[in-house]
Amino acid sequence: MSLCAWACTSDAVEIVCVSFILPAAECDLGLTSFDKGALNAVIFAGMLVGGLLWGAAGDAVGRRATLIWSLTVNATGGLASCLAPNFWTFLALRFLSGLGVGGSYPVIFSYYSEWQSRRRRGAAVAALSCCWMLGGLITAAGAWLVVPRPGWTPRSTCLAGVCLFIPGDCLCALCSLPSLTSAALFPCVPESPKYLLQMGRVDEATALMNRVAAGNGIQEVPV
Repeated sequence: MSLCAWACTSDAVEIVCVSFILPAAECDLGLTSFDKGALNAVIFAGMLVGGLLWGAAGDAVGRRATLIWSLTVNATGGLASCLAPNFWTFLALRFLSGLGVGGSYPVIFSYYSEWQSRRRRGAAVAALSCCWMLGGLITAAGAWLVVPRPGWTPRSTCLAGVCLFIPGDCLCALCSLPSLTSAALFPCVPESPKYLLQMGRVDEATALMNRVAAGNGIQEVPV
């Protein structure tokens, strides 16, 4: 379930990164104090809407499909943010990213907990929550590498009058990679067996649980 941990980390990265991007983007986009406050808040507005939409989708079309699409939306919003030419475009793309986070974050916990035994579920979910702090550390490390700080300024490379390295844009692109890789890897994992049972797909759920049991040295699991 390390993929769930990485996906949870990616959600934290996408939220925390705004705090590190704003100092670099302030001059590039001419941000006012109101603009910076709006950029910090808009991702949570996106999460509010996304939680309502993606939560229903998780029950309707499955946990795995919902995670793939919500992580893709998150990654798309984050990656496109580095190309935003002005404040309003940047604001809209951060909302789009929040829309994805609002879906992936709660569904990740549902998917992960449905694979845990009753005895281990509480500890497992608590451990997954720690990935949020890991996301903060990863974001801080990325910002340390690319965002200017006292005594060090990254060198920009320009080609034909186009700047190829702008710290805020570079950090946006870096912070979208965890969501992008998570979305690319989730098609490789199976659907939640609980969801399969709820949808009446008993044969699929039985075959899946028997395959998992065999991988753990158990011959057969009664369903």
